[in-house]
Amino acid sequence: MASHLSEKPQPGDVFLASLKYGEAGYPRPCIILAVAHKILVVPISSDWDLYDESRGNHIPLEMHSPSFKACGLDRESYADVGELLEIHPSRLVKRLGGLTGS
Repeated sequence: MASHLSEKPQPGDVFLASLKYGEAGYPRPCIILAVAHKILVVPISSDWDLYDESRGNHIPLEMHSPSFKACGLDRESYADVGELLEIHPSRLVKRLGGLTGS
């Protein structure tokens, strides 16, 4: 699995990962959904110019939420659940935090 990591990824974890999302190919945060041979993730973006509430698949991660600090993000962001990605475990860079609460 991801032997280069100090913590084994678990569903609900927020990781920094090298993944292609939109025009960006730099490491970005993502939410781990499932862990197997490959890892299913939801990319996270803080580019609110691309946020589209009408799509129904952009879920805000709001800083005023009591559980925001636990996710390890440093700015208000959103998860794009319309862009599920399968990545190799070696693409995970480091654990930032995890989702808690509702």
